[in-house]
Amino acid sequence: LKERNTMGNDGGTIPTRSEQVKTRKRATKLDTTTAKRAKWVTCSLNQDSLQDTRVMIDRLGNLFKAENILNALSSKTLPRIFRHVQRRHLREIYFCENRDFAETYATQGASTDNWISPFSCPVSHYPVNGNYKFSALPCGHVISKRTIDEMNMSECYVCGDEVGDGLLIPLNPSKDVYLQLRNKLKEEVRAERLKRKASGEAPKKKKKRKVERVVPNLITAESENNHEKLKESSKAYQSIFTSSKEKDEANGVYYTGIY
Repeated sequence: LKERNTMGNDGGTIPTRSEQVKTRKRATKLDTTTAKRAKWVTCSLNQDSLQDTRVMIDRLGNLFKAENILNALSSKTLPRIFRHVQRRHLREIYFCENRDFAETYATQGASTDNWISPFSCPVSHYPVNGNYKFSALPCGHVISKRTIDEMNMSECYVCGDEVGDGLLIPLNPSKDVYLQLRNKLKEEVRAERLKRKASGEAPKKKKKRKVERVVPNLITAESENNHEKLKESSKAYQSIFTSSKEKDEANGVYYTGIY
């Protein structure tokens, strides 16, 4: 420890700068390993867990919880980074459960040192933890890229559906692959627009809803009764100012003018 300079025999000390000045605490940086793992087991919108729920991906390999992405599309609240997502471009995928996940968590708990992914490849059992590349087949099953290449897979190992060329979607791709997929998606969207324009098909316009103005019926039974009462009261009020002659004539008495 650093020795403090004493002032004398009175027992006083000279405080150091760290004791007088409060320094701003440095923001704790997220561990890169933890961040890489989170991309594979959480939703890209709000980091909800992808365990025991429906999972969807877009054409660029982003993972979403189905409920979150569908609600965001319907309410038009997608962040700017996901504005390219359309309902027809989404694909539902199916992860295979990792058989070692339940056993490890039952004995060791959710320790970051012994972290095991809840998902794995159904063929090679590689864990989905960011250390291996994975792709989604057209049928939706997720298999490691290494397994697909080594087995030269032409059909899904799980369901037997055919694996067509160019229909594989890499999950959480690298930056270069991500840019390639984004440019390919832009070209496809542009080609669809040109094709629609050449065929003479007009772009779909949103129908404006007609708002019907409802005029409330202000005349009710109560208001009619009040109106009748008001008329009667007005007649009684007018009768106060009528002349006596008018009263007599009303009673059948007429004046001849001779007194």
